[in-house]
Amino acid sequence: MSRLVPLILAVALGAGAVVIVQSLMSEKTPVEGTDPNKVEDPKVQPMVKPVDPETDPQKTQDSNTNKEEESVVKPLIDDSNSKTKVEPSSFTPKENNEPKIEVIEKDPNTLKDDDPSFVKPNSVEIPNDAIKNEISLLVGAPPEKLELAAKKAEAALKSGDRSQAYRRYQELFRITKARRDISVAAIAQRYLELASTPEERLESLDYLVDREVLPSSIYRWAMKAGDLAMQLKGKENTQAAWSYLTRAYLNANSDTERKKVTDLLDPFLQKNIFDKGYSHLLTRHTVQPGESLALIAKRYQSTIDAIKYLNKLNSNVIQPRQGLLILSGKIELYVKKSEFRLWALVDNKLLFHAKVGLGKNDSTPVGKFIIAERVENPTWYPPGKEPIPAGNPENILGTRWLGFKDTEEHSGFGIHGTSDPSGGGIGKEVSLGCVRMLNKEIERIFYFIPYNTPITIRS
Repeated sequence: MSRLVPLILAVALGAGAVVIVQSLMSEKTPVEGTDPNKVEDPKVQPMVKPVDPETDPQKTQDSNTNKEEESVVKPLIDDSNSKTKVEPSSFTPKENNEPKIEVIEKDPNTLKDDDPSFVKPNSVEIPNDAIKNEISLLVGAPPEKLELAAKKAEAALKSGDRSQAYRRYQELFRITKARRDISVAAIAQRYLELASTPEERLESLDYLVDREVLPSSIYRWAMKAGDLAMQLKGKENTQAAWSYLTRAYLNANSDTERKKVTDLLDPFLQKNIFDKGYSHLLTRHTVQPGESLALIAKRYQSTIDAIKYLNKLNSNVIQPRQGLLILSGKIELYVKKSEFRLWALVDNKLLFHAKVGLGKNDSTPVGKFIIAERVENPTWYPPGKEPIPAGNPENILGTRWLGFKDTEEHSGFGIHGTSDPSGGGIGKEVSLGCVRMLNKEIERIFYFIPYNTPITIRS
């Protein structure tokens, strides 16, 4: 028995034209054992898209990561792991196998009541409570009913009643955003357009960043969310801006995109961390009787050097009830050889990034290591030669050394500065296998790297 497949009606962003996505009625009789509610037309996707809980969105690939999403009703795939960290070194882009949306523009003045694309707008002002009560009945409703509610909102927008459209999309978004069985990205995007406050826009952006799986789309929404959150006041917004911009950085597809992120993030980190003042990104600790800097550093996964640096302390002496600012959290280092790039995360948020030099003839090892040595002004022990002290122009280690713990396969490797003031080895394969940085850059991050910090080097 034939049935009417849910219709999709959406309006292109800022175009003012009517955009109608229309599915066709199947003429076939359902076969026994098949789902009679299944949409057969591969060109059409509903605004409210059911999600297959067995699908792992992080394992699929993006066939077109540079393409901007042009349709406001582009369906997004639900990510079952909220706020999952994605590293460009290990992330496999999702293959875009979703059917394309068929967009048919129609003049609303020519539509008739019997046209299946026509949804008659309500010409009477509807009280806010009435809309809220109407949509509250849809909590937990199947996608088909939510689709009809979305059409009412879109019809109000088409008729010029932005106020009613805004209220309908607002209520629809708020009753569906927590659901993991469907994606309402199209509703979130329309709510983003109509939202009247920065907080509402950030609410919709947060959903899009969380539910998107394509790196190009995560980058797009996270950049918008980070930029907006930076403009808002309060600890929660400051920390959210850090998280959003980190996701944008990790999902950037090129140096150009990464630079757009770091142009926002670098001044933000300088102000909130490296300028050594009070910040919402730092933890405030009050010294208790019997505590030492070593105990406090261990508690917060930090270092004595980092605490002294942030609090401008000249010695290890501290007093009870003294206030300290601490950058707390687990530090992780990553190197991507193909891009000559190193970055550091603290609790999965970007703390530092830099271009680096690597070993000649691809001699920098690939794998997982841990930091076992931390030395200021290191002496270099070249193979078969006399040690060369710090400050000697022939000492290639520069001003800092972060040595890796030796393994059965590799020994003597680490991260160090350079004796070349011009930084001629950065971005090239010139070292004996170590990761080489400018002195000023390794000095900037050195204090924050504790012993046993993990470092992952990928090709």
